[in-house]
Amino acid sequence: MKIHDENIISLQSLKSDCSQCSGLCCTALFFSKMDGFPEDKQAEKPCSNLQKNYQCKIHGELEKKKMKGCIGYDCFGAGQQVTQSIYFGQTWQNTPGKAKEIFDVYIVVFQLYQIRYFLLESMSLLPAKILKSNIKSLIQENEIICNSVP
Repeated sequence: MKIHDENIISLQSLKSDCSQCSGLCCTALFFSKMDGFPEDKQAEKPCSNLQKNYQCKIHGELEKKKMKGCIGYDCFGAGQQVTQSIYFGQTWQNTPGKAKEIFDVYIVVFQLYQIRYFLLESMSLLPAKILKSNIKSLIQENEIICNSVP
């Protein structure tokens, strides 16, 4: 279904920019090799492919290596929001005492960004038109929560 122009701008704010993140998805989350990730990994432990500069050393080979978990993952921009806007560039590496907090905040912000994505999508559905002002209010509330500092 086609998304209306007013939603396109909002959806652009949910675009991931890994260069502005500190590898939060590769560190904060649990993942399983069975789900198409490189290995079984505990939450709060960096993926073995995450480099010190927060770049993935096999990113260019994900398709060849059939890493469908990595290929399909999208944080909707939560990683850069947490790294740049909430923690102002502080990371789990350079402030290890805050690592657990940063990971926990990332997970919550990620979930809120997913909710915002679905709210934006719902505005493009014809039956939801009568709820448009309510949906916009929920999106604004979501944005306020996501821009809060812990």
